[in-house]
Amino acid sequence: MKSYLRQAILGITGIVGIALLCSPLHSQTSNLPPGVIDGSKTPELIPDSTAFRLVFLSLRVPQSPTEGDLKKQEMHFKRIGLSDVDKAAARDVLSHFHTAYHQWQTKYIQTSNPIDMTAARSEREAIVEETTASFINQLSSDGATKLAKFVQSAKVRMIVRE
Repeated sequence: MKSYLRQAILGITGIVGIALLCSPLHSQTSNLPPGVIDGSKTPELIPDSTAFRLVFLSLRVPQSPTEGDLKKQEMHFKRIGLSDVDKAAARDVLSHFHTAYHQWQTKYIQTSNPIDMTAARSEREAIVEETTASFINQLSSDGATKLAKFVQSAKVRMIVRE
């Protein structure tokens, strides 16, 4: 009797295991709320300004970076394919971005008044536009092209709200 019960349990476990293996896998992103864009499915829906902002945020380092922060940034620059001259220019642009973005964040974090979201987004977009223009002006044309391609390819790893 125990042998029959053991075989039945093993059989049921095997059937459940096979069913799980054969069932289609659904990513967690398939259940995203309305207004959320999954870049792995529709990268073209992610605005360029949003993609550039997220890339700039990932490339920046703190005011007093650790050795690890600098290595991570260098790894990103290599992945983009920047020359040494473009890397130096990028560090300068990102330093200015970091300062401006930090000031923008501080302005809205420290207020006890209701935040005008339209104005806040507009100010944030201005920082991104200024930084993008600085990259275009300070990088070589090859470096600027590589950065733009990197940003476009990064969209497939982004999940953003509209």
